[in-house]
Formats: sequence, C-alpha cells, structure tokens
Amino acid sequence: MKHPSRRPREAFTLVELLVVIGIIALLVGILLPALAKARKAANETQCMNNVRQLCMALNLYTDANQGFIPGDGGDGSQSVPVTECDASGGGTTYLTWDDPSLWWNALPPMLNLPTYNDMQLANTVPGPDSKSVFVCPTAGFGVADANDNTGGVATINGMFMLHGAPPGGKGYGDLVLPTYMCYVLNSKLNSTNPSQKISQMRPASTVAAIVEKRLTNLEIPTTDPNSGKALGQLKSDQTRFTARHRQGGFIGFMDGHVAWFTNFELSSPTIYTNGDYNSFTRVIWDPFDQIVQEGL
Repeated sequence: MKHPSRRPREAFTLVELLVVIGIIALLVGILLPALAKARKAANETQCMNNVRQLCMALNLYTDANQGFIPGDGGDGSQSVPVTECDASGGGTTYLTWDDPSLWWNALPPMLNLPTYNDMQLANTVPGPDSKSVFVCPTAGFGVADANDNTGGVATINGMFMLHGAPPGGKGYGDLVLPTYMCYVLNSKLNSTNPSQKISQMRPASTVAAIVEKRLTNLEIPTTDPNSGKALGQLKSDQTRFTARHRQGGFIGFMDGHVAWFTNFELSSPTIYTNGDYNSFTRVIWDPFDQIVQEGL
C-alpha cells in the first residue's frame, strides 16, 4: 500500500528572513528619531506650560495682595540664607522658611498646591523626573558647583540643600532644607521692597517674572563667562538661565505670556542697552533701572 506523499513544509527561507529583518531595522531607524523628536517637543511644551502656570499664580497672588509681588529671598548660602530679604531703605528683613510672602510659599496655593515649605517638612519635595509644576521634564539632577560649596550649599539626591531660618521663629537660626526648582523668580525684581507692585513692572510684556534656571553648569560650555555660577538659588537672572531646550529655555513675563530664548542671546551684553542686560523690545530684567524708568 502506497503512503500519500508528504507536502513540503512551508517556511521562510534564510534570505526571506534576512530581508524581513532588514526592513524592520530600516523602519526602526526611521521611526526612532521621529519618536525622539516628538518626545522632545512634548517635553518642551510641558515645560512651557509649567512656566505659564507659575506666571498665572503670580498674577493671582498680586490680585489678592493689593498688587504686591512676593519676595525672592536671599541666596540660600550660610551667610545669606533664603529667608533674609532686602527691605525698603536698605535694611534687612529676617523671615522664616514658612513665611507666606516668600514666592515659593506664595504661589503654590494659587494653584491649589501645598506651600513649598509644607512639602519640605513632609519630605515630599518634588525632585528630578517628577510631574511637578516646579520641574522641567528634561532636567536631571542638580549639581553643586564650587561657588555653591563655598556658600555651604551641598546637593543630596540631586536636590540643593539651602540655608534658612526655622519655621515658627523670628527669622534667626539655621535650618538646611532640600530644594529642587527648575523655575524661579527673576532675582532683579528686588520684590521684597514693599513699595514694589506689579503695576510698576512696565512694560509688563517685557519684564521677566519666572525664569527657567540651570540645574548644572554642564548645560553651557566651560568657556562661557557664566559657567561656575552658584545654581542652588531660588531666584535667577540671565547669568543662571538654562540651556536645556535647543541651547535655551523659557521665560514667563509679567503679562502672563511665555517665550523661548537661547542662552547666548540673554547673556550677551552686545545686544543690550545697558549693563543690566535690559532690552526694551525683548527682556527687561531690572524694571527699576534708571535707563528703563527714563524710557517708559
């Protein structure tokens, strides 16, 4: 009895497998850069939205406080803790970590968030890779530079350990607490002076309010004159401006709009009208500069 002939087994040949693998590799090579570009664009959009939210919180705060803007505090070093503020008449006001007039405590409640000091005391300060309004999605760990270390500022788990006066006191003593912020108040507003209101920040569309700050000096070349700046501070001007996004970053203005700038254009004195790096048509850092006041 004859057995029926067996049909040959259907399968890919080696050549066909190599062709399929080659096509898949080609598609991956085409799609991965596009996906990376899309992710980068999404992160930039989220970063810009964070700055916009903080600008909105700033405007809500001033509306609720007779137009006064919150305080920016000191450098966070041992000699100038974050809770020491310049006062009118050239004096010094000694506050505490939990003072509601300091910007990092003043703005979060406007967004239905706990104050920053509440998060510090609860050990819930948002750090790298968190989804906080204070954190840029592309920022990494903070790095203390020599100037930070000289001021007694260290970094632990990528957070800057800054000095300030303990809560509930009279503004004296030293309590070191963790901070991690990619967006901070413009340091040249000198906003702790009680005579300064948002109505004085003119033109509002040009005065910098919220600034995206570097977390490490590796964001800029070592040859940059601003390389080596202390970055632990909870305020910033053009010397600490970021370069995370296409060699630049975002600034939120007093009128609430947000714009992107390169690091170079904000730190190059050749495009500015005076030594305060003010530009009437682009960014005014110090709205109380004499030349700015005369030009308004």
